[in-house]
Amino acid sequence: MLKIPANWNEVNENAPEPKKLPAGGYVCRIVKAFESTNKYDEPCLTLYLDVDDGEYKNYFGEIYKRRLERGLDKYPCVYNQRTDEYATRHFKRLINLLERCNEDFSCDVDGSDIWDEREIENLKLGVVFREKEFKRGDSIRSNLVPYSLKTIEQIRGGNFSVPEKLTVRGRNNG
Repeated sequence: MLKIPANWNEVNENAPEPKKLPAGGYVCRIVKAFESTNKYDEPCLTLYLDVDDGEYKNYFGEIYKRRLERGLDKYPCVYNQRTDEYATRHFKRLINLLERCNEDFSCDVDGSDIWDEREIENLKLGVVFREKEFKRGDSIRSNLVPYSLKTIEQIRGGNFSVPEKLTVRGRNNG
């Protein structure tokens, strides 16, 4: 026998589907920042991002809320920046971008070799998203992933290009 979902009576079958965020540039806010390692065991700064203005404001936060309601604690928009000596240039570029986008923020490490990454939570920056396909079982699906970081002025002025969709076939694994 088929089990009826527990929230059956609360669900409105006529409710509109959530809008899908199109690939492009958005002003985003850093929801959470923490130290982590990537799949190659390299140190990273991990950022949870959410759209901060316009019709898609809180887009990823809403997805996350729906996931939590289903018992899935996985944030939908993650940007990882390596922080080891091989990626120092890129890491410093991220910090300088945050300083340019947030006039009240300054990362002054004063020769120290430690820094509290939570200082950048709630700061804003521009993010260009690209659509990326992935395989799930026998089907091909897609989601948006951060592609490049920009200033807020670049995003608001349209001074960026949206990359083509990254297809499964284009990654030589399909």
